[in-house]
Amino acid sequence: MQIDFEDFSDQELLEIAKAQAKDNHYTLTEEAEQAFKVKINQEKVVPQFANARAVRNIMEEAMRERAFRLSEKLVTKDDLVILEPLDFGIDPNQLFGDNIEDLMAQLRNLVGLKDVKKQVSSIMNYVRAEKRREKMGHPMNDLSLHMVFTGNPGTGKTTIARLISQILKSIGVLKRGHMIEVTREDLVGQYVGQTGPKTLEKIKEAYGGVLFIDEAYSLYSASENDFGYEAISTLIKEMEDNRDKLVVIMAGYPSEMEQMLSMNSGIRSRIAYTVDFPDYDSEELTEIFHMAASQQGFVLTEEAQEKVKNLFVQSYTTRDSHFGNARTARSLFEKAKLHQSNRLAEDEDADLFTILLEDIEENS
Repeated sequence: MQIDFEDFSDQELLEIAKAQAKDNHYTLTEEAEQAFKVKINQEKVVPQFANARAVRNIMEEAMRERAFRLSEKLVTKDDLVILEPLDFGIDPNQLFGDNIEDLMAQLRNLVGLKDVKKQVSSIMNYVRAEKRREKMGHPMNDLSLHMVFTGNPGTGKTTIARLISQILKSIGVLKRGHMIEVTREDLVGQYVGQTGPKTLEKIKEAYGGVLFIDEAYSLYSASENDFGYEAISTLIKEMEDNRDKLVVIMAGYPSEMEQMLSMNSGIRSRIAYTVDFPDYDSEELTEIFHMAASQQGFVLTEEAQEKVKNLFVQSYTTRDSHFGNARTARSLFEKAKLHQSNRLAEDEDADLFTILLEDIEENS
């Protein structure tokens, strides 16, 4: 005879925590109760979640943290018997998660990427609607949000992936909202038997967030003996079995990613969305350059502005597969600062935050 014990609910776990706090002469503030729920939900994504044992560990750590934080402060008697969000390692200002409207505004305000932003917004709106229906008591559709991002380097794939993780946390789909970025080196071992555990370790790090696999096509090789196939097999199983715990985003060049998907129907069938990232045009690259300068308090003379604009027109027109997109814009700005620094060393009276025409070089 087998008896299955279900996990405790959040409220039941909170009651256990409050009872443990009372046994140790502590009480939780209302905000601390919310912080505990955040903390326990972060723990739930860990394999072999220990329920009441996890509560005990969290509470013991919180009480130790409370004692440490107050050890060098003048405190009242009441201070000694309460627990607050910071004791659980939770910032009170972030207690209720990032504001989804702020995150969506960050998405909208990114330079360029018009079609990308429209597609990602539609996906997020769909997920939000599903969560709203769930709160009304309707069963939620079995969500699969694994994605493929195709595009050249520097087109914003990593930035969008990180925002998606934060937005999904804000909606309530992901528990932690972080992102683990990996390449083939992080997943594939050198010897037989290494790759599966190595891949699984990284996947578990990403539980509660996004696993972002850059240059994912490099997991494939012409040789069937390549250890990358073991990494792919492990990924496929996790993408299916634990799609409620993480979102996998695979990124890379368009043609190489299409070839990868065509070689493995298991991967393709588990990808819900493909998002294509176009190259930034010259106007967008110029805007990225000026944004980087403005964020650091720099201004450009009119001649320098014109030079930057012309350089990006030229680089965009003559671009090839190695074109760096936003990286090119940021690199040009950093090199302009370097040239400016050399100029300032010879003229200490020059303005520290003005970039001149001579700071922008053709070969920079």
